[in-house]
Amino acid sequence: MLTIVIGALLLVLLGAALSSGLRRRTVTPPARAAAASVPGDGVEMIDPRKLLFSLPTIHDGLPPVEPGGAGAAAGGGGGLLREDDWRQEEFVAAANAEYVARTLGEIRSHRAVHAAGPGFRDVFVRGEPPVPLAAAGITVDDVARALGTPERGALYFMRDGLPRVAGGFSLVFPDGGFVYGHAQPGGVVTALGLGLVGGEPERHVPAPVARLAARFDLLFVDWVRDAVVSPGDEDGLRAWVERVLAAQSESDA
Repeated sequence: MLTIVIGALLLVLLGAALSSGLRRRTVTPPARAAAASVPGDGVEMIDPRKLLFSLPTIHDGLPPVEPGGAGAAAGGGGGLLREDDWRQEEFVAAANAEYVARTLGEIRSHRAVHAAGPGFRDVFVRGEPPVPLAAAGITVDDVARALGTPERGALYFMRDGLPRVAGGFSLVFPDGGFVYGHAQPGGVVTALGLGLVGGEPERHVPAPVARLAARFDLLFVDWVRDAVVSPGDEDGLRAWVERVLAAQSESDA
């Protein structure tokens, strides 16, 4: 289980421990790779047509990072996120229920067509839902109050320099994960996601997250695992957490 401490806040790596570990980077199964040694230089040449994506789906709205090298390495605290995990497990307005069901169906069809060994030949790219989260007028302060999370920090992407996400924020649970997102300059939230990491997320995450979703009528959607939890459904959230934990235990066995 990976945890990183930066400044006063626990900096948790979404996807490193309990998330699916999926990334946009390509993977090449040895049995399928068309590789040949180049004489004399020890370099393997791989046919790019044989490369596979390890993610079935990604979101196309990756936020920008702050200029000038502002990053975790320069100090401060907050959440650390792989870019390809952006909005893989997210909250959307319940008014998007039909869109969510339709899109999950399209992702299932995409999997069936493009799955190949441990990866996918192509990635399904998601856009914004018809009713954007910003339309609800939820602020970062609103989210923090609903969660009862006292500490908040910035959001950083896991790449060279650990750049800080412009408008990004994170709200850390004690030993369970964190809620992260992006907000407009006035504080209105435009994206809201959830990451699990820590020792006991099944104890610390479901109740406050259910409270948040009920307060603002939000669906929780896991696009990769094909899961939807209704607003305020604490049991549904707990079942989702347990599913993630079980999958992680299986992969570690």
